[in-house]
Amino acid sequence: MTNQGAFKEVNKIRNESDDGESSDEKSGIEDAKSSVFVKSNKIPENTDIVEGINFEKEVNLHEFVNQYKYMGFQATNMGIGIDEINKMIHFKYAEGEEGIQDDQDVDSDGKHHALPKKKKCLIWLSFTSNMISSGLREIFVYLAKKKFIDVVVTTAGGVEEDIIKCFSKTYLGDFNLNGKKLRKKGWNRIGNLIVPNDNYCKFEDWLQPLLNKMLHEQNRKNEELFLKKLDKRKRRREQEEKNGPSSVHTPSPHSNPPCDSSDEDECDMFYLSPSEFIHKLGEEINDESSLIYWCYKNDIPVFCPGLTDGSLGDNLFFHNYGKKIKNNLILDIVKDIKKINSLALNCKKSGIIILGGGLPKHHVCNANLMRNGADFAVYVNTANEYDGSDSGANTTEALSWGKIKAGHTNNHVKVFGDATILFPLMVLNTFYLHDRRGKQLG
Repeated sequence: MTNQGAFKEVNKIRNESDDGESSDEKSGIEDAKSSVFVKSNKIPENTDIVEGINFEKEVNLHEFVNQYKYMGFQATNMGIGIDEINKMIHFKYAEGEEGIQDDQDVDSDGKHHALPKKKKCLIWLSFTSNMISSGLREIFVYLAKKKFIDVVVTTAGGVEEDIIKCFSKTYLGDFNLNGKKLRKKGWNRIGNLIVPNDNYCKFEDWLQPLLNKMLHEQNRKNEELFLKKLDKRKRRREQEEKNGPSSVHTPSPHSNPPCDSSDEDECDMFYLSPSEFIHKLGEEINDESSLIYWCYKNDIPVFCPGLTDGSLGDNLFFHNYGKKIKNNLILDIVKDIKKINSLALNCKKSGIIILGGGLPKHHVCNANLMRNGADFAVYVNTANEYDGSDSGANTTEALSWGKIKAGHTNNHVKVFGDATILFPLMVLNTFYLHDRRGKQLG
């Protein structure tokens, strides 16, 4: 049979099939067509269109990053994150008073007085220790030096790695280096970074004398407070004896006088909080390459709820080991929870930037719960939420707890990705752009 004859035969079979098609088959085809060719509703006006970067045109770096918002997937989330940070900056530097008085408070006697002025927008930066080990440290230093951030929350490693970098370098390695061989060489691996163990020895040599100095200050101030209490009790006893007999207990000079809750001064004891401890570390390191130095210099509190989890904790252990309690350096963590929650309460707006997860992430969010949530929130991490961990939790989970405010428009975003790639680009089109514009206007 020729090709032409074969085609005729096929067409004949097709025509016979069409003529013999049942009503059920026709109905099935129509169902399939209606399923495939579903009519679309009209897309709302002003909806952004997906569009990539046009390399046919000359592109500067700011335009390049700005275009990410329209590329889809995590590029779009990064673009939204940039928008949210720019909102924080806008409110932080909005024209007008430095603070806004929302209301008046009423004393128990009925007198009105103005509440303390609230900061317009407090910008919080939270990160895990691996971020400071990486090249992000220099970006954090820039943000603190320029006073773009108001509060820092990190881990013990975030504090100690910053100090250690003042003494020695951190080196690039590889994710797949043999751990057993590294241990023999005294090289500690953080991802694909290498930190020689000698760096921690230098840190200990620097820190231990400073801990002695802090302990001496603690004991000296508490002795002064003790003598002040004794003097107050003595004068009070003399006054009561003058006015008539009274049962007054005079404390032993070797014991702490019982606290009279009616006199707040008598209840004071001097113990550093973790943030005050870090403030002193920043003062002592006196190195402009250090983040905690610039936080000390610009009075930016650095909170570390897990201060003992790392080399700092090791050094505190060695310093206190085998000593009587009166010779132990004591840190007051309760003082810090009061301080961080008060910061959240006393700001007009709050914007949180959280790199990585863990304890710092939750600590920032929980503080913002005190004000019924942050106004703006940007997360950057690689963790997923399927295991229920807080590290992987999305911003919408924090919203359900009241840690992020439910606004009329989206005011929060999570960007899935490596902060060492994403955050420098985000800073470029936010804080750095604001900085350059300010210099041009100046």
